[in-house]
Amino acid sequence: MPKIKINQREIEVEPGTTILSAALQSGIEIPHFCYHPRLSIAGNCRMCLVELKGAPKLVIACNTAVTEGMEVFTDTPKVVKAREGVLEFLLINHPLDCPICDKGGECPLQNYTLKYGPTQTRYEEGRRIYSPKSLGPKVVLNQNRCIFCGRCVRFLREVAGHEEMGMFHRGDHVEVGTYFEKPLESVFAGNITDICPVGALTTRDFRFKVRVWELNPQPSTCSLCSCGCNLVLWTKGDRVYRITPRANEEVNEAWICDRGRFDFHFIENSERLKTPLIRKEGELRPASWEEAYSFVAEKLSALSKSGGGRSIGGILAPSYSNEEAYLFQKLLRETLGSNHLDSRFGPSSMANARAHEKDLQMTSLSALEGTELIVLLGEDLTREHPVYSLRVRRAVRQRGARLIVAHSRPTDLDSIASYVLQYKEGDEERFLSSWLRALLEVMPFESIPEGLEEERWSALRAWPASGAADVPEEDLRGAAELIVRAPKVVWVIGEPKGRGASFPLSEDRGQGSSTGASADSRSLTANPSFLERAMDLVLLTRRGQEGGARVLLLSEGGNSQGLLDMGISPKLLPGLRQLTPDEVGRVEEAWGVSLPSWEGMDGRQMLEAARKGEIKALYLVGMDPVGDLALGAEAEEAIKGLELLIVQGLFLVRTARLAHVVLPGLSFAEKDGTLTNATGRVQRQRRVISPPAGAKDDLEILAEITARIAPSRPTPSSPAEVFQEIAQRVSLYKGLSFEEVRETGACR
Repeated sequence: MPKIKINQREIEVEPGTTILSAALQSGIEIPHFCYHPRLSIAGNCRMCLVELKGAPKLVIACNTAVTEGMEVFTDTPKVVKAREGVLEFLLINHPLDCPICDKGGECPLQNYTLKYGPTQTRYEEGRRIYSPKSLGPKVVLNQNRCIFCGRCVRFLREVAGHEEMGMFHRGDHVEVGTYFEKPLESVFAGNITDICPVGALTTRDFRFKVRVWELNPQPSTCSLCSCGCNLVLWTKGDRVYRITPRANEEVNEAWICDRGRFDFHFIENSERLKTPLIRKEGELRPASWEEAYSFVAEKLSALSKSGGGRSIGGILAPSYSNEEAYLFQKLLRETLGSNHLDSRFGPSSMANARAHEKDLQMTSLSALEGTELIVLLGEDLTREHPVYSLRVRRAVRQRGARLIVAHSRPTDLDSIASYVLQYKEGDEERFLSSWLRALLEVMPFESIPEGLEEERWSALRAWPASGAADVPEEDLRGAAELIVRAPKVVWVIGEPKGRGASFPLSEDRGQGSSTGASADSRSLTANPSFLERAMDLVLLTRRGQEGGARVLLLSEGGNSQGLLDMGISPKLLPGLRQLTPDEVGRVEEAWGVSLPSWEGMDGRQMLEAARKGEIKALYLVGMDPVGDLALGAEAEEAIKGLELLIVQGLFLVRTARLAHVVLPGLSFAEKDGTLTNATGRVQRQRRVISPPAGAKDDLEILAEITARIAPSRPTPSSPAEVFQEIAQRVSLYKGLSFEEVRETGACR
């Protein structure tokens, strides 16, 4: 590796490293504006000028590669004078409005001017003056402050893949803006306000709210989708003022989507529940926590004794933490004797358990970028898991990977795909059967893995081959050949979205938000066998124990994987263990508890059973099935006949208005816990503000109810204590500790 000297300090760096990168890696400051480590090099601000020994003139450090023996100087009189000139030039039109600029306190131009700039200007002519302009509902442009570094343009073009901004005109008339003055539509638009080195781009959401030095930045993790992006929550007092990305190379790098950035104002909504409610004389009336706990414990205990747990069901929203999920299943299974557990109102699937059993789950996003072929099935990645779409786009554009997109609708990634297989909505299983047949036709016989379930394959092959969901036969065959030829394939699979059976409409981080997903996008359908059939395709393309295929299974909920790991499933025990009598026996012996061995009902089956009077009690946490567009009438009819409906959450949603008892919980910013993303990375979610008076931590609520029903059993109540028990009981989490996942997380 070449050795160079910067200000007489010897440094050894990788070949091809630029002077600026070498300096930054060694803790040596070279001021810069247009350079960003995750964008292409523009070299247009000239702020990073340095002097090289033997060179006739100054060079820009951002675009000059190091060579063996190079000597660099960053503070010679020539460099100092050049920097002063660059700053004086930039400040010709930049207004000195730091006291009212939202970038004040974290502005590189402000800092560099104080450290390197001239003390006065020689410019006497008038400045350019522009009025602030909205670039859509999220971002505001102050053209006066722009220094034309081009970071915003490059980010949208290179990272987000959206050609929406550019530089227009020439010379001193140059401007930054959107093409044809259209509003920004990118779901990553908020990131350009983070990387703007001045106050030219700011968010409408945070504009003029508070000075940045008054805020306390605190780390946390997003729970809106299974990406698990790392966040910084900026707080003052007990209020969150803004959310920005926190760098984590294994997850979101340094970006977040706009939904994760802006969907938090429901925390301060005046309609938050602040006291328990119990139905008395047909109306919900305020009650004390003692009354509420006693009411719930007595009712659940009586129903459990009379029905043996089969008459009780529980559904927990997939935004809740691992600790809350573990205690919830512990309450239902160990204390009440019920396996009726789910995190949604769609059909349950064993796809995650099969992927884990076959060692197919992808545990690192580096595998996504390092693969030869990515197959995106049933998932509009940019809309539903935006940050993962950035990884796919980079794998294709920069790493040369091939992409196959199979979906019922056009997606944002279609333009970079080698094959786009657009099938009819609702005809997913026929499409998968046809694709399976195409794969079997092009695969050499000896490549077909052994041990595949013959009954499953026979059922798939029984589907008619003609008219396969309107997908051309040559495209199916071409995509199949591409899969067979690729030495490494990553399948990214999500459940298809449309009409029919639905996922839950979870209230957390979506209540009353203008930027959240619409009700339509939260009502999702999944053919009962879609994920199972998709896993058949994955298993077919697996070649050998080590490679061939990996899979990333995606669900809408931020902690869907964690809930399955904790046993929030009618078919799974904690640790993705299948709920069989033999497995139940092993768990009972290991844990010293008694568990039900019969298979439980999924969310939709519970509603149907409630309608028939077979389910007497439902415990819903963070769920609003009556408010779901696809489930509303059906759910309302079902739960009206319940003897006991417990609703735990943040707001008096439509389902809560029908409950017998309502328990006010906390938002993601008001409690501690861990979340597990789709790749199995366990990360911390932190309490950064105090909760409203009267509401209680969801973990505390579950622990208190469990303790009242079974007072002789020890029940951990703090997140650290619960996680310690998880690490002891759940094999996937053995060896992990609550403190270990404090910063950037750890893979289970």
